[in-house]
Amino acid sequence: MTGDRVHLERFPDGRRAVSVEPGGEGAGGSYEQVEIDGDLYVLPGEALPYLATGALDRQLFNITGLVEQGYDDARTKSIRTPER
Repeated sequence: MTGDRVHLERFPDGRRAVSVEPGGEGAGGSYEQVEIDGDLYVLPGEALPYLATGALDRQLFNITGLVEQGYDDARTKSIRTPER
């Protein structure tokens, strides 16, 4: 949604860490990393108001869930929808 890329690193002891690579122009925005029920979410600051009102589904930012569904660099080139 933002064009930024999230990098997920998994460690042998089960810990996970993320970093965000800004996409497009500019330095990128702010992010919150949150763990909910064992899933790791990376929430863009600009999306927080929309998440709070329910206009956006929090699952769009569920990094654990996206990887489990095959939306990672190892199995797909992009999760973007085609341009209209």
